[in-house]
Amino acid sequence: MRILLGIQTGALTTKAINRTDTRSFYEITILAGFINLFFIIPETFKQNRIINISGHLGQND
Repeated sequence: MRILLGIQTGALTTKAINRTDTRSFYEITILAGFINLFFIIPETFKQNRIINISGHLGQND
């Protein structure tokens, strides 16, 4: 039921919003994913002992 509701919401959104706005939302989502990776990679490298990070950099507080 949730999947059907999501599909219907997506279909209504694409009908109500023009193509430029839809692309903008998509681009913002992709950029947010890259920014998230940028902040998570140092901690992951530290945990896997690939790089040595001192201090509070790479801590997830």
